[in-house]
Amino acid sequence: MLVSCGWQSSNTDIINPDADFLYFYWATCPHCQELNTMLEDGDYLSKIEIEKREVYYNDVNRELFLEVIKKYEISERESWVPFVLNKKTWKYVTGSKEGFDMLTSEIKK
Repeated sequence: MLVSCGWQSSNTDIINPDADFLYFYWATCPHCQELNTMLEDGDYLSKIEIEKREVYYNDVNRELFLEVIKKYEISERESWVPFVLNKKTWKYVTGSKEGFDMLTSEIKK
C-alpha cells in the first residue's frame, strides 16, 4: 500500500530569475512545508511570479542563499527559512505566515 502526504509536490524548485519574489526553503522544514501547503491549497503559485529554491539538499541554491544574505547584510539571526525576498523592494521576511502574507500581498483581487 502506498501512502502520500503530498510532501513531494511542495518540494519542487521553480527557477525563474525574472520573478518578483525569491523564496528559499528546506525540504524537511515544517514551517516551509506549512508555507508550501498554503501556497498550493489556494493555487497561489499560478498567480505569483516566484523563484523557489530548496537550500538544504541543493548546494547551488544554498550558495545563492548565502550570497543574498551577504549582499543585503542580513544577520545570522534573520537568515533562516522559510525566507522570502521581494526583489522589487528588497524587503524580506522569515516564517511561514510572514512569507505567505508577503507573497500574496500583490495578488490582484
